[in-house]
Amino acid sequence: MFYKTQSVFLAALAGAQAVNAHTTFTTFFLDGVSQGDGTCVRMNNNAEEATFPVFPTDDAMACGFNGQNGVDRVCNAEAGQIMTFEYRAHPDDPTQEALDRGHRGPCAVYMKRVESAIDDNAVGDGWFKIWESGYDESSDQWCTDRLIDNDGHISVELPSALEQGYYLVRPEVLALHAAADGDPQYYTGCAQVFLQSEGDVVVSDTVSIPGYVSLEDPGVSFNLWKYPTFDTPYPIPGPPVTDFSAVAKKKRALPSSSSRAAAAGSLARRAAVLRQTEGQKPAGCVVQNANWCGIEIEHYSGSEQGCWDASEQCWSQADECWDSAPPSGYTGCEIWQEKCEGIQAQCEAGNFEGPPNEGEDLNPAPRTLGDVGVSPSYGSDGETTTPGDQSGESDDDDEDTSSSSTPSSTSSDDGDSDDDEDDSSSSAAPLPTSSATTPKPTDTEAEEDDYDDYDTGSTDSPAAPVASSASSPAASPSSAAPAVTPAPDPHVVYETVYETVWRTEVQYVTMYDYGKRDAHAHAKAHAVRKGL
Repeated sequence: MFYKTQSVFLAALAGAQAVNAHTTFTTFFLDGVSQGDGTCVRMNNNAEEATFPVFPTDDAMACGFNGQNGVDRVCNAEAGQIMTFEYRAHPDDPTQEALDRGHRGPCAVYMKRVESAIDDNAVGDGWFKIWESGYDESSDQWCTDRLIDNDGHISVELPSALEQGYYLVRPEVLALHAAADGDPQYYTGCAQVFLQSEGDVVVSDTVSIPGYVSLEDPGVSFNLWKYPTFDTPYPIPGPPVTDFSAVAKKKRALPSSSSRAAAAGSLARRAAVLRQTEGQKPAGCVVQNANWCGIEIEHYSGSEQGCWDASEQCWSQADECWDSAPPSGYTGCEIWQEKCEGIQAQCEAGNFEGPPNEGEDLNPAPRTLGDVGVSPSYGSDGETTTPGDQSGESDDDDEDTSSSSTPSSTSSDDGDSDDDEDDSSSSAAPLPTSSATTPKPTDTEAEEDDYDDYDTGSTDSPAAPVASSASSPAASPSSAAPAVTPAPDPHVVYETVYETVWRTEVQYVTMYDYGKRDAHAHAKAHAVRKGL
């Protein structure tokens, strides 16, 4: 009895530390090559709240908290490339598990065509779904389980049928552990992208975000803890995945006058976006951190004052880097700070030729994922599917519809990206999955998800946990009585929550906001004392 009581106490203590133990989209990859932590990504800039979920009816549903404000960089991508979205429970630490195992639910990816990927506030109509994944009854795995097993990654193909231009790309993760109590937890953000494409499809069958889901939707109010088992198939919230072949066929079926008008409009739009004109890496950028770039310091020679002026210029940029660093990290700021310290050391030593390593690219090699395949998709019928036909090509006898929840197989265009990062090859290798089942949370675990900005009432789970559908796929209310499938011992669940959440949150809370600027402040103060 003492052991159980102690476990409850430790779990409650861990819960106090676990307020932020959720997840957020931090890093965008193209064909397995990282574009940089936080680069091109709209995310919550408040480190303490970066992983908080958004409420389904809030404007933050579009691109997350702070998501109405664009960032300075736009990633250049080619049609047919594989886009990968990295989720992290610790925004600045990809080595930690991406999400708590108790946060189970579906995922989806949406896109929106915009005039400016930086200036558009993302809220409202224009969104269409390009991928979704729900529940696989055969393995008792949700999309979130597969995301965790794949190191926090969701990978989808960039549709080759889409017209060239600027887009916002929005991954979405929904945790259902408290959905039945009116507390569905959405985790989202947006990547800003310029798409290079020969396609001519502009999707007109779009939805508004917020507005595309409501708290009453079956997939949003879903009872994950229904006993003896929850209802299947699970209805994935939102519209069906866009079937680009059907959209293209519908476009070809227009009367000739309408078709000519549509073609003229497409040509006009393409002429307006023949090349990317916003969000590119600035000239002279020698190191980047998220959406900030450090511009090389002006050359100085033989002048002590010129050396100290260069040092001041460097530290001024360092301030901008630290001030703009998102929760995803500050590696570039540390690299730039070392550069400033090197200039300052030269000035102190009487070496007035510089700056050191002038013009050298200081960025570390981009992180790569190797061969990347499209993440498996399980539709609302529970069957494995692949994303809708991305090419916009279809047979004449295809059914004339604009979207489908069980789209046809994927096709892709090969090509090299003009982006600043190097691309790696992609393949259709399937992502790893696991058939391990997850224990259901107890009252204490459910209470850990209460926080000030998202007060929707109690999220207590029912006393009797759900029996795994993987262990008894044919079970029915009459054949799966509680006596046959006993609830797991609560203290086991408490210990699991304590082990995972406590370790993660202590590292996160202590690492980001404090300490890292102390060296910078000390060095700059030293420079001031030297007469800077």
